[in-house]
Amino acid sequence: MTSLKILQHFAGIITPEFSTYADYTFPIKIFNTYRMRAFGYWYGQKHGGSVINNVRWGTEETFSYCFDGIEKNSIVAIGSVASKLRDPENQQLFEVGFLKMLEVLEPQKIIFYGTANCPGVDKARKQQIEIIHFRSERDLAFRGKRNV
Repeated sequence: MTSLKILQHFAGIITPEFSTYADYTFPIKIFNTYRMRAFGYWYGQKHGGSVINNVRWGTEETFSYCFDGIEKNSIVAIGSVASKLRDPENQQLFEVGFLKMLEVLEPQKIIFYGTANCPGVDKARKQQIEIIHFRSERDLAFRGKRNV
């Protein structure tokens, strides 16, 4: 069975997340952003599937392209799992990017996977943006909700 046939069993997909880590080179970051959008285009436009774009940013230089190809006022997905948010510098990078995403995309809804403990999420809620939060296994373990 092809990947397309498997995906068509679902009501929709979230595009894969390809990292834009701060220490990656510019070509890798832009290529990974391209791969996320290209997959969404392939599945949504070429095969008629429902697609939610995964939004990923790195440092501020990625803001010039990382939101391209995503409709304003749409539903977006964000993951914080690999963002190493325990590090204050990474927390700041994530927060700045999250606020920029709110400004540029004005999403109607955000599907959030991982730790959503940042001031930007509170700001989004105050703007009446619905947050659908899925905690990661790691987040649950740190909060004592799961035995590891």
